[in-house]
Amino acid sequence: FEHQEGIGFRVQEGPFRLEPGEFAAEFIETDTERRVWWVGNHFRAADRVKRQNDPAGPCRSRWGYEVCEVTENMKKFVKKEADAVGLDFGAADILWDPAKGNYVMLELNSAPALDTPQLLEFFKAHIEEMLVERFPDVVNFVERRNGRDRRQA
Repeated sequence: FEHQEGIGFRVQEGPFRLEPGEFAAEFIETDTERRVWWVGNHFRAADRVKRQNDPAGPCRSRWGYEVCEVTENMKKFVKKEADAVGLDFGAADILWDPAKGNYVMLELNSAPALDTPQLLEFFKAHIEEMLVERFPDVVNFVERRNGRDRRQA
C-alpha cells in the first residue's frame, strides 16, 4: 500500500452524483488542523505542519507536528467524541471550522503512534492512572495476584 497524499480527491461544487466506490465529505476551508493525544483526562496537542519527507523514516507523510496549547474547547470536544465510541486514550485529528466556529472530527485513532520520546513519556505518565480509575477491580486483582495490593498502600 502506498500513501497517496490526497491524490484522487477532488472538490465538487453544487449537486453531483457519486459513482460506485466514491465517497463525499464537506470541504472545510481552514488553516488549523490539529492532533490531540489523550489518556483519561490528560491531553497534549500539536498543529499539523508541512515538513520534509524522510523516505527512510517510519512515516512517509509530508506532514509533522508542532506542539500547541490545549484549550478547554479542544478537551471537551475530543473527550465527548471519544466517550461516544468508548475510547479511554488515543489521538484525534481535528479541524477548526472558522465558518461555523467549532471543531470537526477527522478521525479518532485508538492505537496512535508513539513516535517521539515526549509522546511515549506522556502516555507512560498517565496510562496507569487511567487504568486504576477506569478499572480498579481488575488492577487490584492483578496486583494481588502479583503480591501487591493498591488498596493497602
